[in-house]
Amino acid sequence: MPEPAAPDTDQPRRRPPGLGELAFERSPLAQAVTDGGLRRLRCNPAWTALFGGQSAEPAHWPDEAVTRLAAAPPDGSTVDVRLAPGATGPDGPALVVTARAVRRGRGHVLLLSARRDEAAIDAAAERAAALGQLLASIVHELNNQLSTILAQTQLLRRLIRNQSHGGRLDRVVEAARQSARIVTNLLDLARRRPIRRTPVAMADVTGRAVELVRGRLERAGVELATDLPADLPLVAGDTTGLGQIVVNLVTNACDALAEVPQPRRLSVALGFDADARMLELRVADNGPGIPPAIMKRIFQPFFTTKPEGMGTGLGLSLCVTQVKELGGSITVSNRPEGGAEFLVRLPVSAGDQAAAAAAAMPRPAGGAAILVIDDDQALARYIQSLLRREGHAADLAGDGVDALRRIDRRRYDLLISDIHMAGMDGATLFQRLERDDPESAARILFMTGDIANPELEQFFLLAGRPVIAKPFDDERFLSVVAQLLGRTGSRSPPGSAE
Repeated sequence: MPEPAAPDTDQPRRRPPGLGELAFERSPLAQAVTDGGLRRLRCNPAWTALFGGQSAEPAHWPDEAVTRLAAAPPDGSTVDVRLAPGATGPDGPALVVTARAVRRGRGHVLLLSARRDEAAIDAAAERAAALGQLLASIVHELNNQLSTILAQTQLLRRLIRNQSHGGRLDRVVEAARQSARIVTNLLDLARRRPIRRTPVAMADVTGRAVELVRGRLERAGVELATDLPADLPLVAGDTTGLGQIVVNLVTNACDALAEVPQPRRLSVALGFDADARMLELRVADNGPGIPPAIMKRIFQPFFTTKPEGMGTGLGLSLCVTQVKELGGSITVSNRPEGGAEFLVRLPVSAGDQAAAAAAAMPRPAGGAAILVIDDDQALARYIQSLLRREGHAADLAGDGVDALRRIDRRRYDLLISDIHMAGMDGATLFQRLERDDPESAARILFMTGDIANPELEQFFLLAGRPVIAKPFDDERFLSVVAQLLGRTGSRSPPGSAE
């Protein structure tokens, strides 16, 4: 390994670089020279390129790694240390760092070289793929069960007038929705699924997210202050994902405040950096703050300081993933007055308010003829009741064969079809209609709980038809139906379904 020249403090004039110096600068191997405490004195371009925006300062790496590297023996033998993904920053790769002590005058410096730990990276990729497959294998059934729970509970909520019982049912509905979000978030983490972006008003999203955890804050004796201006620009993102970011940050702050006496204070504020065109979300508390050693690892997947069984270590990692996919950033710092503050910065939507208005399509006047195709009769009948409540005529079909018979007898404005069915499935139904009845094929809305199936993703991409993931709530489902009917136009007169 070439040794670069030591920093020359006695000669004010620059000297031509020696061969060792040139080899150091031009080496494809990432190298750095540090003092005995791993404070970086200099590095070559390959080192800078390897670390990019991550922490290229070895002294800031995890304490165990710093201690082992600093202990490189003076006899010139080397010490190898492996750094796990995320050790040098939220997106830091797995690395192998080699340290060798080099004498300089009466002391010594450390010559470090770093390379990607390809074996660890490959192993992590294999684990992630296996996790994705494992999650995908159970998500379909989970989502189908959650769909039934959500549908029946919302139906009971409309039937029961008693305020006390209604409130309990509202909590069941919200728990089912939250369970569905958790399942989806786990898949997003495992598979790095792209975020579906729409114009989002962060004041609304943040307000709803805070309300979800307000009861928890009150039980913990936490005083909440919010500053959520309604006139801020929109951001392009996913409502559920952005809400989950707020929930994660607020609940983490609440847990941290459990360690301090009253008063326990937490603030959630939105602002706008006009120069950078970035919307800012700040979640701050007056808790104990975050120790430097923990702050280095706080965004790593599966890292948690909570007792066993109390935390998964996924929350902040999910936040980082989602924020970065939206082109934003998330940072954490300790406040001078005490406590910690998380800062999320998100680019504003180019379309801003106009895009949101364009996305909200009015429902067409009058009823439409709709065919619901699903072998889950409980869910199908619930969807039928929803559509009838909106003034539509809704028929039911148990599979694709039954649907084809009904389509032969009647023209429908919209077909709502599940994918997996015991008889002819939704994909086969679509292919038959595309061949024999293209007009009906162009009126299909698919629904599925199998949201992690790559073959289905490819099918949906090629079909070019909208898909709604199970489980869904009434408002979202009816909004999608209204938008589709607004595009196709309602042609059939309202009337009773068969």
